[in-house]
Amino acid sequence: MRAVFMCVAVALFSTVVYVNDVRAAEKSIPLDQLPKEVTHAVQQMFSHAKLIKASQEEEDGEIEYEITLKENGKTIDVKIEIEVELEISEIEKEVAYKDLPKAVTMALEKLYPKAMPQSAEAVYEVEDGQQELEFYEVQLKTADGKTVEAKLNASGKIIKDSDDEQEEAGEKEEDD
Repeated sequence: MRAVFMCVAVALFSTVVYVNDVRAAEKSIPLDQLPKEVTHAVQQMFSHAKLIKASQEEEDGEIEYEITLKENGKTIDVKIEIEVELEISEIEKEVAYKDLPKAVTMALEKLYPKAMPQSAEAVYEVEDGQQELEFYEVQLKTADGKTVEAKLNASGKIIKDSDDEQEEAGEKEEDD
């Protein structure tokens, strides 16, 4: 019995340490404390946008910044990695549901009939300063009240998400 209690205590302690470590991985930082080269790179790419907030994450000695901007009333999230040199790696641009490609909206209507759109983003990979559309990420509220996130390419095909272990990016998620 004592061994079981000890195992439970160790598991509980490990979980608390792990959760605190994960939460500490990304931290909000004031805009005036961003490195000048990060601010300059974002302002150069989005000269008419207003910087709203920033966060910093460090993993395996690599630093990644996520900067949130507003441009023409739309939200843009820019991810910047700093390994040896600064590199903008990904851009997420808010998109009005009505502005999504018809193939995307038709696929969503077929997959989630009667669902109400909550938000949509176009996600771009940036390589050598060039933006390439990777996918659209759409949040929907289903008729039964569940929140769903789907990732589709421009032709409306659901794509796998390489950032997590989901089998398909269109799997349903429970509302918290």
